[in-house]
Amino acid sequence: MWCFFGYSSPDTHPRISEKERLFLRQQVPQRSAKVTKENQIDISIIFIFFFKSRATPWLKIVTCGPLYGIAIMHVCYNFIYYTLLTTLPTYFATILRFDLHEVSDFSFSFSIEF
Repeated sequence: MWCFFGYSSPDTHPRISEKERLFLRQQVPQRSAKVTKENQIDISIIFIFFFKSRATPWLKIVTCGPLYGIAIMHVCYNFIYYTLLTTLPTYFATILRFDLHEVSDFSFSFSIEF
């Protein structure tokens, strides 16, 4: 959606007011339009700084309580989801006495209409 409504700068945007345009020019720093050797950033320096110089805090990860809460919630959610997914056809056929062929034809025709 953003590719239809986004523009490269406030100057080229057709639905922005002049007041908003001036505000953005004053508040947002301008990018240099031309990339030269002086203002070009070396990717290897960024990689080394962000990825190589930082050690993974394994002790903090292992002792993090919310991490275990999220993991337990994820396991429980998946257990319930797949249990319902695999047992609902049997429940419909035996307890509710649905004919699964008729129900599947009905649900298929309903999805075609929309």
